Amino acid sequence: MAGALAATVLTDAKAQETAPVVVRVPASPRAFGMGNAYTAGSGSDVVFYNPAGLGRPNGLFATVSRYTGASTQGALSSSTAIGRLNLAVFAHWLEYGSNQFPARPGGLTSRGAGYGQSLAAGIALASVVKGIRIGAAAKYLDERTPAARSPVAAFDFGLARDVGRLTIGIALQHLGADLELGGASVELPTRVSLGATSRRWPIATYFDLRASAAVARERDGQIAPGGGIELTYEPLGGWTVAARLGARRVDRSGTPALQPWTFGGSFGLDRFSLDYGFEQYRGAGSVHRVGLRIE
Repeated sequence: MAGALAATVLTDAKAQETAPVVVRVPASPRAFGMGNAYTAGSGSDVVFYNPAGLGRPNGLFATVSRYTGASTQGALSSSTAIGRLNLAVFAHWLEYGSNQFPARPGGLTSRGAGYGQSLAAGIALASVVKGIRIGAAAKYLDERTPAARSPVAAFDFGLARDVGRLTIGIALQHLGADLELGGASVELPTRVSLGATSRRWPIATYFDLRASAAVARERDGQIAPGGGIELTYEPLGGWTVAARLGARRVDRSGTPALQPWTFGGSFGLDRFSLDYGFEQYRGAGSVHRVGLRIE
């Protein structure tokens, strides 16, 4: 089964160009390490994947990524409980150099003469109704170049539910009007995804295993599966070390281009976790992702 999943994930996919590019790149190093398959995830960083996952638990998340001297990415989210509601505010920002619009995620390690910024920021709410978590997010999207900018409103909706040792989630993201920039009209990268994430499963003394998988249908009809595992070592209560490995289906056309495999890890102490993710591009360049979670 694992081999069949890997074979599917490793198949090349030629994706339609959509914008803004910031919502097409991984927002969380933890999620990225498991194939960026986090539709049924948890924590404040889940707001970038499915707002229904908020509140398990609430907290603060911040990350920064560097694309081999060519692009810089950052994300921030904070969630809290207000009565029966869970509220989150979030922002995701990317600065890049490109000679084309829209920019490609596979081209972010190569800097051209052009310059662009991409932003997604908003607010999300989630609650539990008869055992089902329901979430929604409203956000401001903006893609800009030195000559033009194109702001637009967009919305996300999601559901999640615990089924035995699994959490099942479904999300519909980036619903809104087309972006207009420099005389070009570009669609938002609307997507629907279905995913499952397991709880930590003890496999040996001090070692636990967790798995996550998701499949998404992109705006152009492409089917993009992904998944990964997380191995956690906890020698003392509150101290954890985790390693993550994942795979996903990506657009590998052009040079540089994305690679399907994802790697990551973390070090945790009580409520604090320091996350890391590494992405090697095909052709040239790599990405280092560092994040901090407080839960």
